[in-house]
Amino acid sequence: MSPYALFALLLAILGLTASPAALRAEEFAKAPVRLHDENYQHVTDSDISGLEKAGNFGFVYAAQWAVYYASQSETIKEHGGMENWTENPFKPHFDKDHFNYNLFKHTAVGQYYYLFYRSRGYDKKTAFAWTTLSSLAFEFTIETMTERP
Repeated sequence: MSPYALFALLLAILGLTASPAALRAEEFAKAPVRLHDENYQHVTDSDISGLEKAGNFGFVYAAQWAVYYASQSETIKEHGGMENWTENPFKPHFDKDHFNYNLFKHTAVGQYYYLFYRSRGYDKKTAFAWTTLSSLAFEFTIETMTERP
């Protein structure tokens, strides 16, 4: 799968996770503009239950698996295996990814993780922490199927 197809697939998956407000877009478009909406409820990080946090992380993790398998299925078949999971996480190194890949694509994916968590009501620091955890989960569990993190 080409990098552009992979990026499009990632955008499509993350697009499906749009905020619930997107489902009511027509209603919002027709509503008069007000400085304060009496129906607005601000969600704080403390309002997010542990179950919701686990579900959000699980959703991101499942999306990571889906995109990785869709884009790397041949590589997984050729080089993947359970022995990689037991050996590779303990041998981190600097990868040989192209500069473009590291600078732009990793950054774009990280932004989507961050925006996903922010759209769910996480504050900036907590969204950053969950984004970091999601990236580490990908690097040390999913990507280790085929290469060292």
